[in-house]
Amino acid sequence: MLTNLLNALLIAVLYLSLPPQLRPDTGGKSPRHDVTALVRQLGDPHEGVRESAKLILVEIGAPAIPGLVPTLKQGNREAQSAALWVVTRIGPPAIKAAPTVADLLNDKDACVRIEAVLAIARIDPEGSVARLVKVLRCDKEEDVKEEAASELGRLGSLAKQAIPVLACEMRKGGPLGWICASALGKTGPEAARPLLDVLADPRMDWAVKREARMALGRMRPVAKETVPELVMLVRKNKSDIGTVV
Repeated sequence: MLTNLLNALLIAVLYLSLPPQLRPDTGGKSPRHDVTALVRQLGDPHEGVRESAKLILVEIGAPAIPGLVPTLKQGNREAQSAALWVVTRIGPPAIKAAPTVADLLNDKDACVRIEAVLAIARIDPEGSVARLVKVLRCDKEEDVKEEAASELGRLGSLAKQAIPVLACEMRKGGPLGWICASALGKTGPEAARPLLDVLADPRMDWAVKREARMALGRMRPVAKETVPELVMLVRKNKSDIGTVV
């Protein structure tokens, strides 16, 4: 309730702080209800107008989605980015925008794809897993793949089907490898095996091994069948994974 009140106050402050000529044109209606006018303001050159419209649209929620979809599809870059921001924060009530957002995962602009990754994961948590796995496996840009891995981790046990791809990308090392190791630790005890394999591999990037160790340490419970091997690894190299148990 406090968050809603603060959002309402922020909307009011932003809206009233604008000169009358820059306020969203609502045709005499309350700015909270004229979705068409508010969506049009997402591409306004004035930041205050854009921010005010975004916050009001988030507050409107699901009823704003039909008006936002055309902008998601073919708005100018500023308006499209704002529309993605809005649907991301609306979350599951924006489910009708999911097909359009999913199409943006293939956009030629990597920045759009990153924003679409964030949006689809929040709009359709369970249904987004297969799409995020595809992004992680196929996208050409490391930043986009990293965002997909991070979101799969945030989805936790919903992302169990992503474990094989996360494990494969983890072994490639680098920042993406670290993020994948961290994500695996959030998907559940089924991910203990690939994390243990990384710890046992002397050729593996030390930073990935560090993240794998931390991921195992956060995993509760650790899969029972991995405990004997984990104990053996601890005895073999306490400095590497001793903090896991």
